[in-house]
Amino acid sequence: MGYASPAGAILTSNSTDSGLYLTNMQNSWFTSVSNVGAMIGCPFAGFSINILGRRGTIIYAVIPALIGWIFIVFAQNFEMLVIGRLITGTSCSLISLAVPTYIAEFSSPHIRGILGTFYQIMLSIGILFAFVLGALLNSFRWIGAICAIVPCICSLLMIPNKESPLYLLSKGREEEAVNAVRYFK
Repeated sequence: MGYASPAGAILTSNSTDSGLYLTNMQNSWFTSVSNVGAMIGCPFAGFSINILGRRGTIIYAVIPALIGWIFIVFAQNFEMLVIGRLITGTSCSLISLAVPTYIAEFSSPHIRGILGTFYQIMLSIGILFAFVLGALLNSFRWIGAICAIVPCICSLLMIPNKESPLYLLSKGREEEAVNAVRYFK
């Protein structure tokens, strides 16, 4: 989410050595098109959390994220940048629905608010991370490559966790739901 600001500043500066230069109008599209991707992804996110599960959606959201980052990091023109941002926006919509739903369904009421707040804090830290990278690196490609690592780590860390007990119950998988409740206690 925080990538567009430092990358846009690099891509609109005359000192960029990337071979790409964006006009102000192109930069406006570059920075905002991820929101269009998020809007497109919202209906898919709703289906995904009910088909793949909350955990599965969090794990598999890395696929569109990586595809989008590959487009951005290896962009040869403005269109590739826009396609990459559009695709990463769809990944953000998957995560933005799946993570809070997952947290709400596995956590006890007395810690649910804290965990939900922690999710928002981590988003803010991620945005700050992208801004810091922008201050340290003068390459939108390197910033993008480093940002692409984050969803990979999140997906890998999600693999050993159990699925949401409520999701499992909704699919008639009572024994797995009981095991998940034990896991989360």
